[in-house]
Amino acid sequence: MRSQPPRPRCSSGTAEPAFTSPSEKLVCRSFTLGSLNSVLMVQREVAERICAAPGGHSLLSLSVQVYGDPRPVLRIPAGAFYPPPQVDSTTLRVDIYPQPRIPAGQLDAFFRLAKAGFSQKRKTLRNALSAGLAWRPQQTARMLERCAIDPMRRAE
Repeated sequence: MRSQPPRPRCSSGTAEPAFTSPSEKLVCRSFTLGSLNSVLMVQREVAERICAAPGGHSLLSLSVQVYGDPRPVLRIPAGAFYPPPQVDSTTLRVDIYPQPRIPAGQLDAFFRLAKAGFSQKRKTLRNALSAGLAWRPQQTARMLERCAIDPMRRAE
């Protein structure tokens, strides 16, 4: 009988300054590969967004934190590179959870909902979700109220 290959201990990568989706993809790929953690280097401001606490979340922070626990490991000043960029970088370590925080069968619906909510951050949740999911505003308000969420709250 053939034994299973060992789980990769770590995945690593960098994200282009203007794009954060590669960091999300790295963390998601690490999860699907069964990695224990991911290490990535991003702009300092992006690292702060990824590590945001409740109340400061964005679609980016949710996209990473569903799969793992991010934390900054090393700040890298712009002067460490040649030519130096205009911003500092941060190396993040993301400890991958054994299972996502959202059940696998609900991940697509969760991300559709999150994307709709954050797509128009300045609008109320009722209006953003109604527009993003093609729901009637009254129906959206009732669903939010049943979940004890103020429909007039903003995603930001």
